[in-house]
Amino acid sequence: MPDDPFKLNINIPQFAMPDIRIPKMPEIEVAEITAADIKAMKDDEIIQILTGEKDMGAMIDLGTRQVLTNELMTRTIKQASKPHWSVMPSFWLLVATVVLTALALVVAFVGLPQVQKLLNPEKPFYQSTQPVVEKQLLLQPAKKNSEDITTDKGKK
Repeated sequence: MPDDPFKLNINIPQFAMPDIRIPKMPEIEVAEITAADIKAMKDDEIIQILTGEKDMGAMIDLGTRQVLTNELMTRTIKQASKPHWSVMPSFWLLVATVVLTALALVVAFVGLPQVQKLLNPEKPFYQSTQPVVEKQLLLQPAKKNSEDITTDKGKK
């Protein structure tokens, strides 16, 4: 019996450790691309590198992939930030429209009879197209009723 009643003796058979051979890892070549090289690349070339269509001759590490992706995104944002080609012509068309509208308002305002009277009080604005005889008849005072007309004839 063991000396210590609280101590357990467990017999575990020993296993022989198999001989494991770890192969030598080949050296992995990492492509070294500088920031200047990335900025000099065209967009299509960057996309081909990221998709694996273009062989760089070595592995591209994650940091370089991130730099390539950031460069592509920066170029895309710059291109999307440019205004559309129609913005400038639309602006100048708007300016021309405002100027012509203001000119039309001035011409319409000057053409009003009240304004013509203020600008040139001696010359009447309207030139009548009626003959002179009709003008004289219109200027004579009208008779009030038919009795006045008959009384005038009777007096002569």
